Parts: sequence; C-alpha cells; structure tokens
Amino acid sequence: MPGAVKTAVTRGVADARTAAHGGTVKVSSLRKLVRRDSAAVNAREGAAIVKVTTISQGVQVSATNPWTKKTISYVVKASGRKIIVKKS
Repeated sequence: MPGAVKTAVTRGVADARTAAHGGTVKVSSLRKLVRRDSAAVNAREGAAIVKVTTISQGVQVSATNPWTKKTISYVVKASGRKIIVKKS
C-alpha cells in the first residue's frame, strides 16, 4: 500500500514538471495530473485504495490499510517552479 501511494505521487509530480516546461507549475495542472495518476494506480490495483484530497496550493494523497487502519499520506504542493512533496 505505501508503494501504491508513492507511485501515484512520483508519477503525478513528474508529469506536472513536464507539463510546466521549466516554468511555473500551475496548481490546477498539478491537481489534475496527480488525480489522473492516482486513478491509474487504483485501476491497476483493482480497488479504490489511493484517495486524493484538495488542499491549499496542492493535494493530499493518502491510503488507509483496511485491516490495521494505518494511514499513509503525502502532501504535494506547487511552489513557483518547484513542487514540494512531504510525507505526513
């Protein structure tokens, strides 16, 4: 499960950086691309494991283990030309 969340985040961030073409990363573009890549991970897993929530300047990507109830989440924010990824 942690691997699925990390995959969704890293692919979404890579796509957002590519879409920015070296310029300012747009928050709307970041949100759209992270959601798309999270949906692709969910489709591959066969269940809606990865959830994406809108926050200020970005998104929060998380998943909860159904048996242990342990949650793993990453905060992804756009900051100028950079994208900040923080495990929370």
